[in-house]
Amino acid sequence: MLTGRDDVAELFVRAEQGVAGTEFHWDRAILLTNWTTYCLQIGDIDGARGHGEAAAAAARASGDDFARACTLTLWGDAEESAGLRDRARAHWTEAARILRSIGARGQYAYAALRIVCLDMAQGAVEAAENRLSELIRLADDLSADDLRAAAAILRGTLAFYGGRFSDARTIFAGVWDSPTAPLDRRAMSAVGLVAVATFGPPTPSTSDDARMWMDRAGQALDRVREPLARRAVGALLDKLDAYFKSGPSGAIGADHVQAWLSDNPSLLAGFTGVLNGPGRHR
Repeated sequence: MLTGRDDVAELFVRAEQGVAGTEFHWDRAILLTNWTTYCLQIGDIDGARGHGEAAAAAARASGDDFARACTLTLWGDAEESAGLRDRARAHWTEAARILRSIGARGQYAYAALRIVCLDMAQGAVEAAENRLSELIRLADDLSADDLRAAAAILRGTLAFYGGRFSDARTIFAGVWDSPTAPLDRRAMSAVGLVAVATFGPPTPSTSDDARMWMDRAGQALDRVREPLARRAVGALLDKLDAYFKSGPSGAIGADHVQAWLSDNPSLLAGFTGVLNGPGRHR
């Protein structure tokens, strides 16, 4: 997976054949979790769901709570990618419970961020804000720059959805200007600034600002290598670009774009990087 070999799928099959039916449940759980991640990266959602379920069963058999939480997290990712949000919420909630109980605070935060994305898509604003407040405090306690940027982007998105465009602009700009924010976070903050300039109150510089941030987001995206983050940021930029080309009175109107943005937890999860799994935390 790291070297870009063409025979990764074949290697997964061979590895699974070697460990299936043995007592090495932990090893099989880790193998299947990585296979789930691989399937998500190449867009094989059915494969990700199947391997995610098998990984969770292997982790349960191993008796390792941390491994079980990791498998549940990735299985939830696969279910949400298939549009099965209730199942995803159940898996992520159980993963968060386990991780909190064993004191894995950084990993707990990334599971909780996934739930925030669902809360936002389902209009549970208060629940999303409460979870984010907790996660921002946790990021400060852990000095976790990546988590801090991820939570800030979701705070900015909540402000945008709530019509608080000035707050959203300030939050997104803070991530863009942060010297410690990872590149994929900065790319998404630029997309957020495009959205604010496009759908917020018009100003003399609105159109210029939108084009400027489109360019900056595209330049940042060119340097992002993680597949899920690239896909999420790219999808958002494509939708906004289609709106610009269509024009305010065209077939792709502002209401359509804003509804699409607010009902896409997969994209929210992708641009916050939470789909990268617990290993994202340093």
